[in-house]
Amino acid sequence: MKKLLAVLLMLCLATSTVSGAWSEILQVVVKDQNDYPVANIPVTVEYQKNTFLAPVEVEELDPDAFGENVDPSKVSIKIERFDLSKIDGKITGVTNAEGIFETEVRNFVPALNATDQYIVTVLGEERRVVYNDNIINGKHVEFFRHSGSLSKLPIRVRDHAGQPLEGALVKALCWAGNNITTDEEGMAVIYPEQGKCTITASYGIFKTEATVEVEPEEIVQLKVVKEGQAFRMEVLDEKGSPIDPINFTLRVNGEELALSKKATVSVPSGIAYGSNAGVSVRTSTGRSQYKNMQMNNRTERFVMPTNPMLEMQILNYNSSLTIITVDENGAPLENVLIYMPDGETIVSGADGIIEIEEVYNESLDLTAFFAGVNRTVSVNMSEGDTLVTLEFKRNPLEVVVESINHTYDQGCSVLIIGRVYEPRLVDPSRATVAIHYYFENEAVEFRQVGVEHDGLTNDIRIACPAVLPATLTYWFEASSPYGEFTSQEMRYAVPEKPPITSVGEAFSEAVEAVEQVTGSETTALLIVTLVLLAFIIVVSVAAMTALMHRKKLKKMVGGKGEDERKPPPLPKI
Repeated sequence: MKKLLAVLLMLCLATSTVSGAWSEILQVVVKDQNDYPVANIPVTVEYQKNTFLAPVEVEELDPDAFGENVDPSKVSIKIERFDLSKIDGKITGVTNAEGIFETEVRNFVPALNATDQYIVTVLGEERRVVYNDNIINGKHVEFFRHSGSLSKLPIRVRDHAGQPLEGALVKALCWAGNNITTDEEGMAVIYPEQGKCTITASYGIFKTEATVEVEPEEIVQLKVVKEGQAFRMEVLDEKGSPIDPINFTLRVNGEELALSKKATVSVPSGIAYGSNAGVSVRTSTGRSQYKNMQMNNRTERFVMPTNPMLEMQILNYNSSLTIITVDENGAPLENVLIYMPDGETIVSGADGIIEIEEVYNESLDLTAFFAGVNRTVSVNMSEGDTLVTLEFKRNPLEVVVESINHTYDQGCSVLIIGRVYEPRLVDPSRATVAIHYYFENEAVEFRQVGVEHDGLTNDIRIACPAVLPATLTYWFEASSPYGEFTSQEMRYAVPEKPPITSVGEAFSEAVEAVEQVTGSETTALLIVTLVLLAFIIVVSVAAMTALMHRKKLKKMVGGKGEDERKPPPLPKI
């Protein structure tokens, strides 16, 4: 029994290594015939995710039956495989600038009911792959070959001083890849199709553009042909035709070999068929490539880039721009807003100066805002460091009445709320505001008023005089770093208090009157309540006393009449 359990356990462990509840990182690599990465190629991954699949019997070629005298097309075996037509997992994407698409494939189905196979489709090729196969650096890698031939175009971006510009964004309309950025050497490499190509290099909000003619790469093919125990090499062009020996130089392990008129060369002694040798090819154009090549029946493709490096320059990198903001009298203006083309907002300081240390283009359009006025300014940076002066007219500081009303709660009072208008103040609470006020026949009073960040003043409560109606006269004064303001006199009429129309109003009025004496609303409420209760008790006692006296009086007055109305006694028999 123990042996049987051990066998079952080993079987489960062995099965779980290839199927069931597994995951891996899949990396799909697409390259063209020149071994260049191909970007923006659609990739589809179909895999078993949660659905149980039934095994089916299929017929496939026997991989062990190949030999010199065996026709592989006639040798097949029958094996069981899962029906992948019903798998429920699907991932789609495209290759990036490096020709790579990477994703995680995760199978949640337990062992024995799961398959370790899934399907990767690229460029019309539907490939059945196996979990944990072709592992390179911990990832499952699948290579696909694109039928086209791209060209390599190196690009170097410099600033206006000629220094490499790191972090510049490079775009090309002729290239299917995503945008790439330059490295610390200002370098970027794209792989466009042949023909006219427009390339844009930008840094921040500024850019430069160039149009080039992309040429096809120079291709040389080196074919190794076995002849008995020896072998020879043929030098061919991209189409497989021999190359004129005049236009080609071949070195093997450092030794230059003489080519025949048919571009054929005998391999020097000491190099065995199947061994590796260092091969260098060089054309008459001066282009060359070196490879460590295996000497067997094969054709090795040597790709020599044709297109020279494209040099691009973003002008005025590190040029500075100084903006001075002043009013109509030449005094510096604080809090002038400058909106940059990239959306950044810069604010002038107390000295009215804005300094931008790095500008990267010949011209830029700025939007300046102050005191409710927008202004667009075009700045020419072609001469390097530039100074611009912007003049604005000041708007007067102003305080207006946001609301005013009166109330008789807790004693009569007038409630005023003001609003501060000062477009140049980022924070209106920095303004100093005061109110002057008086009722007729009374002295003028002065009060400092607090201002909130939204420009509204704190509540201003002014007590009414004893005699109503009355008229309140008031005005505002304000000051800020930009000037001073005094409003015109304003008036507000407070009507006479309306008569009390309910017990509730009478009670509230009594509480307010007592509170003015005691200074405490709670104490006033308690006193009025006790007085009211005492009043109710006195009235109740008086009422009860009156009622009792009324009954006694009625009995004393009305008793005799009742005896007189009694019926006479019956006669005796």
